[in-house]
Amino acid sequence: MKPFLLSLVCACIMAAAIPLQSHAQETLPQNQSSKKKLTRSQILKMTVEELREMSLEDLTDLANIVGVSSIEELFDLLVTTASKSAEKISDAPGVVSVITAREIEQFGARTLKEVLNHITGVGILNNYFNRNGLAIRGDQQASPYSNHVLLLMDGRPMRENMYVGNDMGAYGMFPVSGIERIEVIRGPGSVLYGTSAYSGIINIIMKKAAKESSLTLSGQAGSFGTTLASLDGGFTAGDFRLYGSVNYLNQTSWTQKLTTEDRQRDTTFNSRQRGVSTSLSMQYKGLTANVVFLQYGADVLGTLPDFPTVFYDRTNLYSDLGYTHEFSDVWKSSINLTYSQYNGQHDFTDISRDFVAEFTNYIKPVKNLNIVLGGLINTRSGQMSVDVPGVGTIPLVAAYNQLWGSVYTQIDYTPFEQLKLIAGVQANKIERIPVNVVPRAGVILTITPELGVKALYGQAFRGPSAFETSINVPGVLLGNPDVTPELIGTFDAELFYKKENVQLSLVYFNSNQSNLMIQGLRSGLEPKYRNEGTFRSQGVEFEGKYAPTEQLYILGSASYQTNVLNEKFENSTPIPNLIARLGGGYNNRDIGLSVGVFNIFYSQPNDVAVINPSRRLVNPTAQAFNLLNVNINWNLTELFNWVNTPGFILNFRVDNALDAQAWQPEWLRREINTLPLLPGRGIYGGLTIKF
Repeated sequence: MKPFLLSLVCACIMAAAIPLQSHAQETLPQNQSSKKKLTRSQILKMTVEELREMSLEDLTDLANIVGVSSIEELFDLLVTTASKSAEKISDAPGVVSVITAREIEQFGARTLKEVLNHITGVGILNNYFNRNGLAIRGDQQASPYSNHVLLLMDGRPMRENMYVGNDMGAYGMFPVSGIERIEVIRGPGSVLYGTSAYSGIINIIMKKAAKESSLTLSGQAGSFGTTLASLDGGFTAGDFRLYGSVNYLNQTSWTQKLTTEDRQRDTTFNSRQRGVSTSLSMQYKGLTANVVFLQYGADVLGTLPDFPTVFYDRTNLYSDLGYTHEFSDVWKSSINLTYSQYNGQHDFTDISRDFVAEFTNYIKPVKNLNIVLGGLINTRSGQMSVDVPGVGTIPLVAAYNQLWGSVYTQIDYTPFEQLKLIAGVQANKIERIPVNVVPRAGVILTITPELGVKALYGQAFRGPSAFETSINVPGVLLGNPDVTPELIGTFDAELFYKKENVQLSLVYFNSNQSNLMIQGLRSGLEPKYRNEGTFRSQGVEFEGKYAPTEQLYILGSASYQTNVLNEKFENSTPIPNLIARLGGGYNNRDIGLSVGVFNIFYSQPNDVAVINPSRRLVNPTAQAFNLLNVNINWNLTELFNWVNTPGFILNFRVDNALDAQAWQPEWLRREINTLPLLPGRGIYGGLTIKF
């Protein structure tokens, strides 16, 4: 435990923190207008209720005065994921981290995977079949997919049901330029979001059009044959708002020497990736619509880690149509129709479709009581097949149609100003499986206006995928229609502190998983999925942000976790025990200069010999590494005081500035010891034009 304590102390010393906007005890009178030229300090003292009463125009003016990128940031980073309605992070019944569009631009992240690598408790993954994976709190079991993390877009699920968690396309090609902010909840969320909201939730909030029309064009090129481009903008006409983006990525020459499990010699592996994506976000009064379409392909080692590589092409469609109506001050309802589709083409072909119809009610019978009550119907369909020369098309997962459903409620009650109580429950019905119930409970205590604590307990589940129930490759792998959902129960205790320019959080968590779905092949049994795994983990997370001046802010975090698989294998995941992050941003508006420096430290992961002592030491041993990135944006229009011209912004970025050799344990097949996680040093330059 000593190395952990030392690392935590170091992280606390290095990374105090910055609130993205904090409120003091004093508030202004109700209905205070921005037209009175409020100061930044006065604005930061306003309450959420006061802000909500203001017009969109006034809120935009206040956001400009404060110097934030959006109205959402002005609202003290109101989050919506934990309760499906807006609330302060300190009031949310969950452990929440947020990264905004301003921070994404400051530190230069170009893909969703890079953005999420800045978040506390998140670890990125690369395996022989999925180069864009991630885990929250080290929770990655014997699967190539991130099936314990649920992706949301504006609170709506982005699911594929063939594998449940095959999100390589989203992490590699989601249109980052269209993202306003990302809310990440560490811990269970099944009470409100159902299957796969297991060890974490990632909610991507899309940009909304401002009062004035905007258009931004950006291009970048550099190392590893990389080219990136994006176009995004929006306009408003009365109550109608539309915002859209288009993104392009092409990387042609990340080469790496490695040995696969059936070849005792070095081979050059060229890991290409390319794709295009587009997004549209529309609002008209109570009506909303979101659509994201992406096409992404990458080199992978195929179903067996062997050469030649397979270029894994896929397309994803995520869409949602929603309508919200406020019947009275007491009752508001929303209905959402959400459709997701996944198509994959590699050494076999697969497709899945997912449709959700959901009805949610928000009830506030008295001032200090909030009730969320809803239900949904979820239809799932798809199939998988392979074309064999001379034989024809062979089904691997026969065509399926499934019907799932659930009802849920969550209640929060504030008996007095300093205390908030939370309780919730979801009952879900999965085809061929009895009704399952998962609860949530919590207490949030405000000790002083700056200091508070949360004590939370929640359960979650992950229903079996079509692959796990129906895959049929005799002698290699068989599905099992009798497998039942994986279950998790997690306790979180958070101590948080927040003042005008400081935000700190310290979290302890303890999770217990049971009924894990694993392949019998790993235990020497029939190669068939079965429920026989357990996983226990606990850890500590620290994060903080600090803004000493208007121009400078610092942020940092440290997460440490330990785990035990099947009560036998300690620290058995590819995610190391300790991940620490430290970053700083400098912004000088007088000369248009923005500099972001961010370092991510991954400690040495445990050797896969814990699981398979006979694995071959053919590739470099996984070691600790520092991933240091530097990003510089220079606005020439502001520098030279050009009038009536677009904003011309030069960009310069260095990835992995220390040229760290980042290798990760190959935790799936475990016949070889490691695979490369990231390329070496990369240098990139580009230009952004803002009209």
